[in-house]
Amino acid sequence: MAEIFKFVYSVILFVSLYLFVIYAEKECDTDADCRKKFAGANQHLLWCNNGYCECHTH
Repeated sequence: MAEIFKFVYSVILFVSLYLFVIYAEKECDTDADCRKKFAGANQHLLWCNNGYCECHTH
């Protein structure tokens, strides 16, 4: 019985760590997040694209 609890606890732990890594990977949700993170850069060129900040020159 104790082995079942250890197994369930381990599965919950590893799934929660996996989800944390997946969702903590993103740099931004909006363009404003990029502008706050990179305050010294050209503000009008920073965009959030799929969770990552990009600087566009066109």
